[in-house]
Amino acid sequence: MNNSNKFLKLNINRTAEIVTCDGELLPFIYKTINCECFETVSIAGHYILIVDECGKICEPAKLHNILATAIYPGSLFDYIAGDALVAKVANVDGERDIVGLSDYEIAVFLSFFKAQKLLRGVK
Repeated sequence: MNNSNKFLKLNINRTAEIVTCDGELLPFIYKTINCECFETVSIAGHYILIVDECGKICEPAKLHNILATAIYPGSLFDYIAGDALVAKVANVDGERDIVGLSDYEIAVFLSFFKAQKLLRGVK
């Protein structure tokens, strides 16, 4: 992973949290969004959502994530369940990898949620 180790966590309670990965990326993802299996969803350009692949079918099913669903391209027909991370995909050492966001990119996402009156708070 490169120097971009900040991610934007979108919580089911409509709060956002700036989280930092200081170690291995995969364990960080599993722990942060509390899942056993995740998937990535392209949202715009090189930006992605990292979501619980089984969020809607686990027992009990995870709750609807309004913030993540607001930026999910399939939101007309589907929704995101459970907490999610906003990240991006970039070339790192010649290979595509999941990387974090810059402070500016985080600010842009937060501004969108605030403008849409979706965000209850930032941690």
